[in-house]
Amino acid sequence: MATKSSDVMMSIRLPKELRDSFAKVCEDKNQTASKVIKSFMEEYVKKAQADKGNEARS
Repeated sequence: MATKSSDVMMSIRLPKELRDSFAKVCEDKNQTASKVIKSFMEEYVKKAQADKGNEARS
């Protein structure tokens, strides 16, 4: 897959055991770790924006 010019990379530190376990689960589910993490991030941002919108209405 070609990288889009708007794509960026992100580095994080985490325990090796967590990375290895996560990679194994992703492989077992036939998904890439990158896609799973991107999905988590998208959902987190959506929830945060919805929560912020709900606070503004209160």
